Amino acid sequence: MTVTADRARVVFDAGALPTSVVVSNGDSEEPRVVQVYLASDRGAPAGKERLPFAVSPAHRSIQPGDRQAFRITYEVLAGTPLPSDRETLLYFCILAIPPQGIQSAEQTWLDFLYRPKGLSGTPVEAAKGLQFSAEDGKMWVRNPSYYCVSVAEVTVDGVKIGGPLMVRPRQQELLDAPNGKGAVEWSYIDDYGARHCARQA
Repeated sequence: MTVTADRARVVFDAGALPTSVVVSNGDSEEPRVVQVYLASDRGAPAGKERLPFAVSPAHRSIQPGDRQAFRITYEVLAGTPLPSDRETLLYFCILAIPPQGIQSAEQTWLDFLYRPKGLSGTPVEAAKGLQFSAEDGKMWVRNPSYYCVSVAEVTVDGVKIGGPLMVRPRQQELLDAPNGKGAVEWSYIDDYGARHCARQA
């Protein structure tokens, strides 16, 4: 990708200051017109939803080798308020349009996590606290916490059965696990994009 962001995911902490995503144009010759927006579904077009966020600027021409910070603020009047008792998974889209036109555009989607104030526990505790149970050749992955957990990989006795996947708060995902009985290990991604391992006997 010619146009890149300064992070692999965005965590918007409601108890902190507004968040900024810095986008760089790695092309040494041509500018890019960059449009950014938030969506509840990966692949959704811009302007189709009323989400309670404002992104400034919404678009900007970035010259070769230059970069631009896009500031994200939570504005409840801008759209439907998000739940206050759990994290919400959205997506931050970066659409980079070269001089040749929209047909040659590059699109990047980043996970965007809205984290309300006052949630019980921590993201790390949530990731380590996933619950796995095997049943009829399947493996249920349950998340009893109020945080979204990004799982990079799940293995049973060293054999990969799934991943990557996002397990939303108080929800579960189902994986194929023909040999599901055994030691379950998984790797998860933290707020900073680092990968860590956990194990359930």
